[in-house]
Amino acid sequence: MADRTSPVVPTAPAEAMTPSGINHLVINVRDIEESHRFWTEILGFKQVGVSLRRNGKMRFYSGDHGGQMNHHDIALCENPDLPAPPADWDMFKTPVAVNHIAISMPSREAWLKQLAF
Repeated sequence: MADRTSPVVPTAPAEAMTPSGINHLVINVRDIEESHRFWTEILGFKQVGVSLRRNGKMRFYSGDHGGQMNHHDIALCENPDLPAPPADWDMFKTPVAVNHIAISMPSREAWLKQLAF
């Protein structure tokens, strides 16, 4: 067609398709340098990119995928106007949008080794 639209209309499935997983997360952070150190030095992610459109205030990180890196698994986006974290953290009473993020490691031993690093 001249307007580049398809005359074919897909048929709606009978039920929703189950996703294969989460592709990536974008997390707003108050301090990109502090968050960068946490995700790289503590958790071991590798920085694989930076957004020049955000003056370096958005960075991209990948875990190890069998010796390969993704474009990104996690992106950090600095927003210094975010509220400070509460002094006393509580998993169920703290008013935050993300409760927690679980990071997969090859084994418990690998995780303990990373923490010791």
